[in-house]
Amino acid sequence: NLPEARLRLAETRRALGRVAESVPEYEAAVALDPALGDAWVGGAQALVALGRTADARQWITRARTLHPERPELAALEQRLR
Repeated sequence: NLPEARLRLAETRRALGRVAESVPEYEAAVALDPALGDAWVGGAQALVALGRTADARQWITRARTLHPERPELAALEQRLR
């Protein structure tokens, strides 16, 4: 499953501290499967870490439509305040 593979690559890069390199992988994952909620959440986390607040807000909004119950989204929104 290509979207899942891109998601795993993004998560691995982010876990290794290569956050900027993870963003294009998250973008590829959601382009291939817009319903892949974990990619939206991970992408939002990466964007927050990079200080890309406007982009992060868009990703959080999309993630909330797919996973409104995810507690990490509330934590990300708090970091953006």
